[in-house]
Amino acid sequence: GLVVAWCRPEQQLERLAARGMTEDEARRRIAAQMPVREKLRYATEKIDCSGTLDETRQQVEALAAKLHRSKAAQ
Repeated sequence: GLVVAWCRPEQQLERLAARGMTEDEARRRIAAQMPVREKLRYATEKIDCSGTLDETRQQVEALAAKLHRSKAAQ
């Protein structure tokens, strides 16, 4: 399966700026990628990174547990 971690476009810009990119560089990087909506169509699992770090961590831990259970059942 495919896991897609995503956030809102304005958050992408903010996070890239926090890493030292100019807005223009950040926009070019985002534009060079497959659009998030398209990525989400292919995803079998989705992690919404738009919330707090703790909320994202909870989603990741829940997905890890789900995948572990799935693997154990095989």
